[in-house]
Amino acid sequence: MVRFIGFGEESRRAEGLWPLLAALTACLLAFTALSQPAAVVGFHKDRVTASQVFTLNLVIFSATDQILSGEFNFSYTSRCINLTRVEAGGNWTVSRVPGNKYLFYAQPLKMPSTTIASIEFRILSGSCKQPMSVNLTLFKAAGKGGQDFNVTVKNAVVQVFIQQQAEQVFPEIETTEPSRVNWLPYALILIIPVLALIGAVALRARLIERKAYYFLVGENFTLEVSARDRVFSREDFAPYLGMKAMYLSRRSRGGQFRIAVLRDGVYIRDDFSTNPTLVNGVPIKGKGWVKLSDGAEIRVADSIRLIFRQGIKTPEKGKTNV
Repeated sequence: MVRFIGFGEESRRAEGLWPLLAALTACLLAFTALSQPAAVVGFHKDRVTASQVFTLNLVIFSATDQILSGEFNFSYTSRCINLTRVEAGGNWTVSRVPGNKYLFYAQPLKMPSTTIASIEFRILSGSCKQPMSVNLTLFKAAGKGGQDFNVTVKNAVVQVFIQQQAEQVFPEIETTEPSRVNWLPYALILIIPVLALIGAVALRARLIERKAYYFLVGENFTLEVSARDRVFSREDFAPYLGMKAMYLSRRSRGGQFRIAVLRDGVYIRDDFSTNPTLVNGVPIKGKGWVKLSDGAEIRVADSIRLIFRQGIKTPEKGKTNV
């Protein structure tokens, strides 16, 4: 037996299928939403107060999976704000592409930071209407295998306020006429030591000038030692000793003895004489420098006798400088 269904009955059955289709669609959308990764991104703040330059960081607040690439774009009040630079965050690479967009992607084998880019702006004019704004107009992100993220934008609009610089107030400075300083006591304190030093130097120079070293030759002659280093020979004593001078060595053979005037006294040495020189009865030939004391007796060949003297002034009688 065949049963025919009328038009009214088909309509009632079709109406019963609509709730079922709606439930299936809702389940499919829920499954898709659960399987798609999600992320919350945006600027790190929603308000900026600056006088000249300010920076906004584009950051990832949270993500259910790792973001590896994407693109973003932003707009701003160009008459009052100027973009100076866009710098990539840690282990990110950011490049500008046609269409005024910026592409970003993570560097291989490195963990990227949560800051994707730092965007620096400069305020051009202080007469613009406030607040000005910077708007994040586009942000897309993808993860492993190019899977898109369900992106929620936070702080998409940043309000920019111009910081008013306070006027500098300079305190009034009282001007007073400087008091006069009496420099006379200070000048005396400086001049007196200088004069004392000059006097001491002059006195020492005078004493040094008056100090003399000489030989007593016989009873009537003095032979002054004026040179600081000198060789004495037969030629020096011949005018006073006569024939006795022949016992002294000639200058061409090195002389009889050598006299040196140093700071601590007068020294004598004999290196080349034929008849050795004796100082206070002791031969000094070949013994180096020997210091002479006041009244020291110098003998040569038992026939020549000299007396060494040192004092402030040389006797004038029979005085001769050598």
